[in-house]
Amino acid sequence: MTRLRQAVFVLHLTTGSVAGIVIFFLAGTGSILAWQRQVIAWQERGYRAAPPSAGIPALPLDRLVAIATSSAEAPPSSVTVRSDPAAPVDFELGRNRQLFLDRYSGAVLGPGATRTRTFFDDVTSLHRWFGAPVEHHTAARAVKGAFDLSLLFMIVTGAFLWAPCVWNWRRLRSGMIPLFRLKGRARDWNRHNLIGFWIALPLTVIVLTGAVLAYGWATNLLYLATGTPLNKAPKAAERTQHRPHRHDGQPEAATAVDLQQILDSAEQKEPGWRSIRVPLQDPHAPTMAVFIDFLDGGRPDRQTQMVFDRTTGMIVRIDAFSSLSLGRQLRSFMKYIHTGEAGGVAGETVAGLTSLSSCVLVWTGLSMAIRRFRAARVAPRKDGVLVAKEGPVEVARPTGVHST
Repeated sequence: MTRLRQAVFVLHLTTGSVAGIVIFFLAGTGSILAWQRQVIAWQERGYRAAPPSAGIPALPLDRLVAIATSSAEAPPSSVTVRSDPAAPVDFELGRNRQLFLDRYSGAVLGPGATRTRTFFDDVTSLHRWFGAPVEHHTAARAVKGAFDLSLLFMIVTGAFLWAPCVWNWRRLRSGMIPLFRLKGRARDWNRHNLIGFWIALPLTVIVLTGAVLAYGWATNLLYLATGTPLNKAPKAAERTQHRPHRHDGQPEAATAVDLQQILDSAEQKEPGWRSIRVPLQDPHAPTMAVFIDFLDGGRPDRQTQMVFDRTTGMIVRIDAFSSLSLGRQLRSFMKYIHTGEAGGVAGETVAGLTSLSSCVLVWTGLSMAIRRFRAARVAPRKDGVLVAKEGPVEVARPTGVHST
């Protein structure tokens, strides 16, 4: 057992020394993104307009789309309508570009928190792909997944080293309760074990979901474990066979019904909705998928996709979360569990605090590694003791928790 603990300690120390900086970077960017939705909502809290008087209806959605198209530099790609009567109509114009309109008067309220959205988008790019261009996203995701798995290895080995050989309160207290009178490496050791103990469970959840998001084989394992057939991409012919064409070879636009009619049908079919997003791109498509959210995002089980026929306005099908296989349900939750959004504000807070604590965990681990390296360089070993200028420094021994 002594040799096993020494070997595990060396592997834990080596892995942390090599991957620590990247893990610190991922944890830091993740903590910044934890409360992204709340920050943007707070910044855009002023874009609200109550109806001028009771009984005045909102403008038709088609009229609002025409106003947004004429007011914006680029045609909107989608429009989101919320059930809150004072909420504006939100048009998405492109990457981090929004346009808010008063649903009753059609007045342009503003572009939203463009700088804040751009900042979070840049941080997201750094967290997911290290800021690499699109053509290198696959490689960047694989590299990130490798460091993610290295963190999982450190969690497992750290838990093994944390468990004391002799279970008593004195040994447990040193790894579970902060000891404020400690200084130097003893303080770092206490903080490292303390943080590692309290964030082990949420950090493991973040790491496992991150692995599924990073690697296709992890998703395939999830599907195999739940008996879900692996996804197959639709053939090109299947994606275009329902699209009518003009004689010159270009797609022929279908005679579409009013967007307001589609919106009214969705509202009546799904009472209790919080927001409805209507895509405005690809006007030649014979169908239109409308996305209905019964919360404020973060819960795929509270979202529904409703597909309409553009020529008749009839509902073609409803893709509810319950209609998905177990594997696809779990896979759709992975991103929201990873970010904490699945648990609302409480879940995002846990994810954010776990990421911040991981930064301290890396910092204390690297600090102990540097102290150990310096001590090994300035002093020779004598009977299992490092003799430094300050005095003897104990070498790591299997005393119940890994020593420094």
